[in-house]
Amino acid sequence: MDRTTRSASSTGTTPALVGRAAEITRLQELLTAAFTGHAEEPSTAIVCGTAGLGKSALLHAAAVWTRQHGGRIVQTAGAEFETDVTYAALQHLLLPHLDSLVRLSAGHQQTLEVALGGKSGERPPTPLEVGSATLALLGTLEPVLVIVDDLHWLDRSSSRVLGLVARRIGTPPAKRVAMLGAVRSEFDSLLLHGGLPRLDVEPLGDESSLALLQRSATDLSPAVQRTLLHVAGGNPLALLELPKSLDRDQRRGVAALPPVLSIGAQLTASFEGRLKRLPAPTRRLLLLLALDGTGDAETLRASSGRADWNALLVPAENDDLVFHDSASGRVRFRHPMIRSAVVQSATEVQRRAGHAALAGVLVNVADRRAWHLAESLTGPDAAAADALERAALLSLQRGDVTRAVTLLLRAAEASASPESHSRRLGLAAYIGADVAGDIKNVPLLLRIARRSGPLTTAAALPLAVAAAYHLLNGDGDVATAHRILVEALNSAAADDLPRQDLEEAVFTAMLVCHWSARVEYWVPVDDIIKRLGDSATPLLRLTAALYGDPARASLAEGKALDQLIDRLVGKSDPAIALKTGIAAFYADRLRSCRGALRQLVEVADESGAAGAATNARMILAHDAFDAGDWETASQWARTGIQSSQELGFGLLVVPGMYAEGLVAAVRGEDALARDRAHRLLQFGVPRGARMIEYFARRILSLAAAARSDYDEAFRQATAISPVGTIPSHVPIAMTVALDLVEAAVRTGRRAEASIHAAAVAQTPGYALGPRLQLIADGVAALAAPEAEIRDLFDVALSPSRSEHAPFEYARLQLIYGEHLRRQRAIRASRVHLEDALESFAHLGALTWAGRAQAELRASGSTTTAVAPRYSQTSAQALTAQELQVVTLAAEGFTNRQIGERLFMSPRTVGAHLYRAFPKLQVTSRAALRDALSRLRDGKAP
Repeated sequence: MDRTTRSASSTGTTPALVGRAAEITRLQELLTAAFTGHAEEPSTAIVCGTAGLGKSALLHAAAVWTRQHGGRIVQTAGAEFETDVTYAALQHLLLPHLDSLVRLSAGHQQTLEVALGGKSGERPPTPLEVGSATLALLGTLEPVLVIVDDLHWLDRSSSRVLGLVARRIGTPPAKRVAMLGAVRSEFDSLLLHGGLPRLDVEPLGDESSLALLQRSATDLSPAVQRTLLHVAGGNPLALLELPKSLDRDQRRGVAALPPVLSIGAQLTASFEGRLKRLPAPTRRLLLLLALDGTGDAETLRASSGRADWNALLVPAENDDLVFHDSASGRVRFRHPMIRSAVVQSATEVQRRAGHAALAGVLVNVADRRAWHLAESLTGPDAAAADALERAALLSLQRGDVTRAVTLLLRAAEASASPESHSRRLGLAAYIGADVAGDIKNVPLLLRIARRSGPLTTAAALPLAVAAAYHLLNGDGDVATAHRILVEALNSAAADDLPRQDLEEAVFTAMLVCHWSARVEYWVPVDDIIKRLGDSATPLLRLTAALYGDPARASLAEGKALDQLIDRLVGKSDPAIALKTGIAAFYADRLRSCRGALRQLVEVADESGAAGAATNARMILAHDAFDAGDWETASQWARTGIQSSQELGFGLLVVPGMYAEGLVAAVRGEDALARDRAHRLLQFGVPRGARMIEYFARRILSLAAAARSDYDEAFRQATAISPVGTIPSHVPIAMTVALDLVEAAVRTGRRAEASIHAAAVAQTPGYALGPRLQLIADGVAALAAPEAEIRDLFDVALSPSRSEHAPFEYARLQLIYGEHLRRQRAIRASRVHLEDALESFAHLGALTWAGRAQAELRASGSTTTAVAPRYSQTSAQALTAQELQVVTLAAEGFTNRQIGERLFMSPRTVGAHLYRAFPKLQVTSRAALRDALSRLRDGKAP
């Protein structure tokens, strides 16, 4: 765009873009449909093209058209310097319009105020909540055009929210809203993968190129014109800027042109040359504008310290480098390349001074202030390091793990003392390993931290946590990890240390104690929690009770955990979601955590929480196993194992192997079950991880029961839980009770069965949930005297319990059906045996189904076996999430509705359907119902 066009555009006239009539027409049609409320699809488009093709000019043309037709503009742009600042672009987009917050609901007001850094909240809002609140705010501005330039430089959190917004505009509360973005085709952007319409901008043709070049410079000789046309290659910005790099004689063709006229280097050099001609105060002001990225007039005034800051911009305005956006009152660069040139042309000292000035005025915006502080430092600074650490923990709460670790490392660099440096490195190492999955960097960070000199208690604790975590996932043993942590905690508990450090250390110690399955390991950790008193969070105390020794946990503790699980809805912090899932693991509450854990996995790539997502996959595998969805359990386990191996998490492979072994055992896949048990023993025994040994024995017990070897099943079960004892701090002993008592009854050990049933009856933890209650009541019925068996089985087999523990329920139905048949209550026995047969067949427990079938035949029934719910060959082609998505789609739910149910974005739902269709051999949603019916019948797609 030439100077005349630019000048006109700032006053509100439509810019005359050479050679872009088709693109402008398409944008105007999109805007017309949006603002009249007639758009059938969300009125969005992403303008794509290489640098200088006029993407920003097209966005500006759309903005001018919008104003001419009574619409409002809300705009932002990604900044290369702010890609790590949480919600940076969203802040730039919405801050000028916060006066409209009063028109929103209290919930939406709170969400935006917390997300944009204006106030703190009880919990950070989720991207879905921020997106909904953003839509509500845009709805108050209708008709409105949202413009987002330089999408490739958006921070991740803003990208996620704006992606949600882009797919929902056009519906209440944002009915008359349009959104346009621009991205360089050589870059990637999260929004490019969301299925949004693209508007690809191509180089200008020869005729348009010549017209634009002649408009740009009227004194070019024909030969120079031909040279510049060839070099520019149809790039409009090059056609406008290349003539400005030539002197008068070169333009007229009487002096030689520069030997190299490269577009990228030449444009940068052209901008830098124009910048050098500006007065020094103007260049300093432009640097502040570039580093800040918001264009906010008050920020420019305050950071410049000049009352005449507006006058200082005049030379840059006259040279078409910047302009005042009259609609927003903000100062903007004419092109993103100018912003880059401003920063590149400044010295390091000038850039640091600029960051320091901005940090001095952004006192109420913690994230941005911390980032500017970090960029301004020339050496250690305790205040800056503290601010960076606070910003890191805030990013972690928001779910932005990658940024949290980055900020902690910057905080370590800025630390004024060796102990602070070491402590922050240790914290970064642990969070990086535990949540982000970056365990390979732990040894390096620990070595760097220890070089700082003797460690204080404050520094030693995070380092001990990181070291123990790395040890557990390598070749280290449980005893050494436990000793490292307990020694560090005993030294630290009496000191005034950050609660985050103490909590992470205690939580890691509890994980070590769990793997040990030794009550003596828990004693010092329980003592530390008691010494912490009220400073220990409810989640920490509940994890010690419900994950450590659920058999002795109270119903009140279970209800307290329910309250924490209820608060998980919409939480962003992956560490909290994961820790809550761990607390719920043995407490019969995984079903309630399912949504939060799936959300954690769903956003892992964007949040950087690869380690937490891997843990979540393992927990979801066991949730699916308990719920009888063994295909899904296998899928979660496989993906979790793969992720663990890629990240280098040796220990995290264990729960995945355990889940695979359990599924194989109940399906009667004896060789696979034995293999998984053997691998677990190989890993656990040398490390002193007795819990892993118990996992292996549980698999072997179930596999033995599947092949009717109940003597072996009894031997393996009693190795975990001796007869008459539900051992302390061995959580799986509660579930193993059913295996043990059934094996005892079937091998004639009725005395042992009665003794163990009495121990179960005296164990309070069985009241925690319906699955545990079913096991306890089933054990009582199995071991009961003849006269009490019927009444106790009637209690155990309450119909409402079948959905919570379908496999255990079917096992009890089989046992009760066998008993009734032997008592010649044939009709009653068939009811239970037929139900058991159907359940086993649908679960895929084919050996148990065969046993139920044999019992039915013995009763005189001719009932035939029921086909499995899904054939193993066909269903395995679908991933767990694909199966969930296609099932809901077959029931008529839209992508948006499915996403809300499964905590996915509509884009991700569409991607799952795209991959599932060819696997099911269908081409439309209408065919999904029949395809799933074929799977349920055990047929190929």
